[in-house]
Amino acid sequence: VVGELANVYRAQKKTSDYLSTNTKFVERLVKNNRFSEAWDVVKVTSQVDQNIAEQQRRLIMRAQEKD
Repeated sequence: VVGELANVYRAQKKTSDYLSTNTKFVERLVKNNRFSEAWDVVKVTSQVDQNIAEQQRRLIMRAQEKD
């Protein structure tokens, strides 16, 4: 649901809401060890905001190092 909400915000051009919700989605994916999907989300984020995408990358990498 969080991923779909992010998509709605993106379609509505609510960039700030999109980015924060999208990051929450990445956090949930990582929490559930769904790293491949999280990386796919980062690819889309990078088209909107490189800085947020970099934060998401770091979040994923930290979690993968723990595994």
